[in-house]
Amino acid sequence: MSPSANIDFANVAVLEQDASPSSLLSRLHPLRMAYILEQWQRNVKGATLPKERPLSGVRVLDVGCGRGLIAASLARLGADATAIDVSADTLTRARNYAQFHGLAIDYRKQTIEELASESQDHRYDMVIHCEVIEHIPEPRSFMRACLQVTKAGGLQILSTPNRSWASYLVMIVLAEQGVGWLAQGSHDWQRFITPTEMRALVRECSAQLGVNAQVVDERGVTFDIMRRQFRLSDDKQVNYFMTLKL
Repeated sequence: MSPSANIDFANVAVLEQDASPSSLLSRLHPLRMAYILEQWQRNVKGATLPKERPLSGVRVLDVGCGRGLIAASLARLGADATAIDVSADTLTRARNYAQFHGLAIDYRKQTIEELASESQDHRYDMVIHCEVIEHIPEPRSFMRACLQVTKAGGLQILSTPNRSWASYLVMIVLAEQGVGWLAQGSHDWQRFITPTEMRALVRECSAQLGVNAQVVDERGVTFDIMRRQFRLSDDKQVNYFMTLKL
């Protein structure tokens, strides 16, 4: 299946510039953005997205934004983007990047739990967290807060490593300990969440909040060694995307 059927790839081609061309993230980033656009179109918009600023007027929250690559790309596509992280240094880099490129992004140093407790005004059409929940000591609290700030009818889109022997070999043994694609010790394999566990976590948190979050899409991410690029797949052994609709 195409990662973005009915999506004009002109919308995402420019997004390559938001990541260093030498990094693995630069290869994963366009796939992330294509998936986000596909899910918005398929599950909310229900029609072909406009070629210019296809997310115009959409309130989006990037949780654990890091250097702000996703938030920057969302802003380029017209979204009203808010991005949060707990690292002041990382947020400074993200703000400087956005300012240099003339992007209006609301960057905040806070946790998702803090944002959720602030006000009913903080509700978003789309909440995104990519490779974040596996670093969170309390994933239930994190998921509850993400659901709290998602509008009814909105989407939550996540990506995360699966907890499998395949992910241990690829991410820990190869990527961290072997070739150094990832910093050693940056991941705790025991914290990885399987798709089955993630679905159960969503059901549990939804019930606690009295909302009806449904998993509407779930796909794996694999790396094509010959083409040196990531692609969507039915194979979820190493990493997967999941989309929830409230």
